[in-house]
Amino acid sequence: MRGYLKRERKKLGLTQREVADKLGISQNYYCDIENGNRQNEMRSNILTGLSKIFNLSVNEIIEMENYEK
Repeated sequence: MRGYLKRERKKLGLTQREVADKLGISQNYYCDIENGNRQNEMRSNILTGLSKIFNLSVNEIIEMENYEK
């Protein structure tokens, strides 16, 4: 589970669908990423997209990712 993604999304008042649309993926696929069921090693395009959406550096996301593992 990637609780940090949910926390960051909620801080901005975004739905999973809104984040998915910004990433150019389906809501179901994003839900699977957020729940840790997909992208065990996140692809760079997902990392950079999340970085822009959540206004975090890629390094911050990687640190949160590593912390929750």
